[in-house]
Amino acid sequence: MAENVDTSNDGTAHGGAIIESSGEAMTKTPARERLDGLSSFRIHPAAIKFSSPDPHGSGGMANVARATYSWEDWDDEQVVAVKKVRYHQGVEKKKFENEFVHEVEVMAGLSHKNILQMIGFIEDLENGIAWIVLSWVPNGNVSEFLAVGDWEIPERISLVSDSPP
Repeated sequence: MAENVDTSNDGTAHGGAIIESSGEAMTKTPARERLDGLSSFRIHPAAIKFSSPDPHGSGGMANVARATYSWEDWDDEQVVAVKKVRYHQGVEKKKFENEFVHEVEVMAGLSHKNILQMIGFIEDLENGIAWIVLSWVPNGNVSEFLAVGDWEIPERISLVSDSPP
């Protein structure tokens, strides 16, 4: 049984995305067409300069690297996190593409002070390149942040529940 994912304000599924109850992404609209609809978020790869060839961190599906992003119309640079989604040869290419596009669509629709802001994306799906450019948070992830602090239990609960202790 499939259900539409509504991430827009007009009550339609963003980019035609449909999620199966099993969690597998299916689409009515091809990945390329869906990405073209998000062209305002597209970043040219030359605008990203990595501070190190080594990743800053990694997870099950991606590596995260620290970089600077030079805005096209500005002289300023911004420190960013670049999530480099890994393409494995064993993964069906269409599934990889749809999962990446779905994540970009969801991130593009989110706006909250406690959620990383998506700045844009870089992709060359035919060659397995799928990057999401996010705002940089200097304290790392929640686990690292909590590990370096001398936090009492009420303070930890407060951080998780977003309420005063």
